[in-house]
Amino acid sequence: MTLLDPLWLLLGAPVMLAWWRFRARSRALAAVRFGIYVALILAICGPRLVMRRPGGTIVVVADRSQSMPVNAAATQREAIGLLRDSMRASDQLRVVGFGVEPVVEAEVGDAFALSIDDSASNLGRAIAKAISLVEAGRPARLLVLSDGHATDGSAPAEAALAASKNLAVDYRWMGRPSGNDLAIDGLIAPASVVRGESFLIHASVRAPTIETVRYELRRGDHLVARGSAQASPQGVRLSFRDSSAGEGSLDYVLTVSGEADDPVPENNRARLLIGTRESSRLLLVSATPDDGLARLLASSGIEVDRRGPGEADGSLESLARYDAVIIENSPIQDIGLAAAENIALLVRERGLGLMMTGGRRSFAAGGYFESPLDKVLPVSMELRSEFRKTRVAVVVAMDRSGSMAVPVAGGRTKMELAGSAAARVLELLTPFDLFGAIAIDSEPRTIVEIGPAGEAQADATRLRRLDAGGGGIYVYVALRAAARMVLEADAGTRHIILFADAADAEEPGAYRELLGELREAGVTVSVVGLGTPRDVDAELLRDIAARGGGREFFTDDAKMLPELFTQDVVAVARGAMIDSPTPLRATGDLTALLERNPGPLPPAGGYNPLFLKPGATQGIQTVDEYGAPFLSFWNVGLGRSIAYAGEANGVLTGDLAQWPDYGALWAGLAHALAGQRSRLGPSMVARQSVREGVARIELYVDPEAAAGLAPPMVRIVRRASSGATSVEQTPMQFDAPDRLVAEVAMHGEDVIVPTIDLGDGRREPLAPATLPYSPEFRPSDESAGRRLLALLADRTGGRERGELTSIWSDLPESIRIFALQPWLFSLAIVLLILEVAERRVGVLAGVRSLRRSVSGSNASNTAAASPSKGRRERPSEPRTPAPKRAPPQPGQRPAAPPSSVATTDESRGSVLDAMRSLHRRK
Repeated sequence: MTLLDPLWLLLGAPVMLAWWRFRARSRALAAVRFGIYVALILAICGPRLVMRRPGGTIVVVADRSQSMPVNAAATQREAIGLLRDSMRASDQLRVVGFGVEPVVEAEVGDAFALSIDDSASNLGRAIAKAISLVEAGRPARLLVLSDGHATDGSAPAEAALAASKNLAVDYRWMGRPSGNDLAIDGLIAPASVVRGESFLIHASVRAPTIETVRYELRRGDHLVARGSAQASPQGVRLSFRDSSAGEGSLDYVLTVSGEADDPVPENNRARLLIGTRESSRLLLVSATPDDGLARLLASSGIEVDRRGPGEADGSLESLARYDAVIIENSPIQDIGLAAAENIALLVRERGLGLMMTGGRRSFAAGGYFESPLDKVLPVSMELRSEFRKTRVAVVVAMDRSGSMAVPVAGGRTKMELAGSAAARVLELLTPFDLFGAIAIDSEPRTIVEIGPAGEAQADATRLRRLDAGGGGIYVYVALRAAARMVLEADAGTRHIILFADAADAEEPGAYRELLGELREAGVTVSVVGLGTPRDVDAELLRDIAARGGGREFFTDDAKMLPELFTQDVVAVARGAMIDSPTPLRATGDLTALLERNPGPLPPAGGYNPLFLKPGATQGIQTVDEYGAPFLSFWNVGLGRSIAYAGEANGVLTGDLAQWPDYGALWAGLAHALAGQRSRLGPSMVARQSVREGVARIELYVDPEAAAGLAPPMVRIVRRASSGATSVEQTPMQFDAPDRLVAEVAMHGEDVIVPTIDLGDGRREPLAPATLPYSPEFRPSDESAGRRLLALLADRTGGRERGELTSIWSDLPESIRIFALQPWLFSLAIVLLILEVAERRVGVLAGVRSLRRSVSGSNASNTAAASPSKGRRERPSEPRTPAPKRAPPQPGQRPAAPPSSVATTDESRGSVLDAMRSLHRRK
């Protein structure tokens, strides 16, 4: 036990002297007061009880970034296993893995089961995470297993925080040698150029020794330059000349190779993006080779790039070239979900214009219901009853064979995505439609009994949680079970969707005869095949769709299944289009989109039935029983989207195709789309550069205009190295009277598409940007990593660990301290209460007298019951019977009681005497 303030013990002398001088009138009361004084003096001195206990915590900080050696994970697992085997029962072992972000790994089993983004080494964040795992007051040390190649600069600051918490940082260097590293040391070019402008690209290549290196520069598939040069440790400068040649964003890749084996080949390849500016550019996605719409748009003076649905590049850096995108009658599976997500992001965050035209493979019939583009279009694609003539019964027969258990991107299995597709169909149908679902491998299993879709919404959750079975799908069994279910339905339109693996569809049986019977009963069958048309069972699935009078779909991307199911159901439930001539009427709101009202409109040959979303504007309306939106638009985020429900170029265009102002209508729509990217004006200039993993965006402003300017926002659309896209906003700050700056951190193969937004409608789209290669592979010698790790250890009292298991013995001893002050003050209060009770009522004296009397009574009874110890018993003598006493006469007092009674009276009298004495003292 220790005392925080032992000087207060000096109070003991005067207090004890006072206690002795003014003694209490009884020993009991004096003892109580003595206890009060002792408890108070000790409590003032701050006593602490120190208890030592074994055990501590080791937190392993494991670098899992790209710069680590190939076998680093196995070496780290071995090290963690050694630490786990040598720990005591009272010890704890925690593991933090890190790349871009730290994650807490499993304490048992596979320590690296969690996936991380390994395109950066943020060591500082990992140390901060490790510190947070240590319990307060528990001894601990951190062990870093890394090459020391940190891409953030916060590691020394976090080490200082660890030192303040008495946490030592030990390390073991685990890196690959870089002495023979040939690397591209830098790649410099303009961020953007004027279309048709010539420009230079400069590259710096560093070699470990003087040697001949070969280089090659490509722009997409085009070879720009190829050759060799003499490189050295000081580097060699390569220069290339090129021209934008009327293209959009320019994507360059430079590769170099040397004579010797390279330990870090990743920095031998560097990528560069250069944007182009001026002149509006429009992407037209159309399946029609000789597209009349492309000619109409070209007449507006806007540059049009027509691509087939499978030819269009849907990446962020490619789409950023364009001012607007028009999707003409093309299904979403030909465009791709990733491209649809990127288009929607750029509409909201960059101001990209979007238009979708109608047709039999567009809108809901093209699979766009609840797709990323559905959220930015001004129309709803629901299957409402307004456009319906008959009730529809749909039965989904799903493959749940063993192949459906395979996980796809996002961690979901093929079976779960198929179940989600069936649930999408259920949610798309109206309440009076009928729906049923069956899952089949070798035997059918009913998931949802056929019934009204409005009553089966609770089954959507069950459909999304389906798990796979085993074997392959038995095609005939699936069709027969679905046929039995759908034939029970009372509906004007009855339809079966067969979902199967195109490489594992077995046992077709008598499917031809069964499909013939279904066609006679008015039942149609469509097929969704997971795979490609070249798979072994694709021909069987195509034949089923042809004989069943339905449609066939194939995709090797399981995430597309909900869109494919939607396409088929919409086409069956209400048809892709209303294909009868329909009169049209322009509304007064059309002038908000076009410069002038086009006047009377000829009828269209048909249109896709759609519904106007709240907040959208209707420019042209159908003049029929539905009054549907034919041309509608709205602003969403920074961009504008337009929905044109008619077929722009085809049989169902109708009389609009011969209308003299048809070309002018499309020219106006193109300008309304592409003209949304308003520029900043002559008083502002934007610049962008990428250096050392940071994109620096600068906005130079006229000093007079800067006085009343609110800081603008930089909106960033980012595609990470993993392929995931995200949206960020970074405010710009003044760092000079005429300059605003924003910096955006980048790592790995990130591609960012920035846009400066002034908040008043003005904005400046900037060129896409990327790093040459991941900062993980930036040229550096291995001593730099060792120096960083040694610095962290030196600041915290750690050291380099060669033999790992000794770290447990270096843990400081665990000490637990208990404060005794509360207990001593409590004891003093109890004793004070007892002292007051003694002075007031004599509690202690009464208890003591009562104990003496009780003990005396017990002693008398014991003496009467048994002879005294140590005495020899006298020989027994004959007892003389006591003479009988005569009863008392009247007026005579009774005789004295026997001797035993007299003894009892004596003891009782002693108690009474004690009580009287106590009363006198009181």
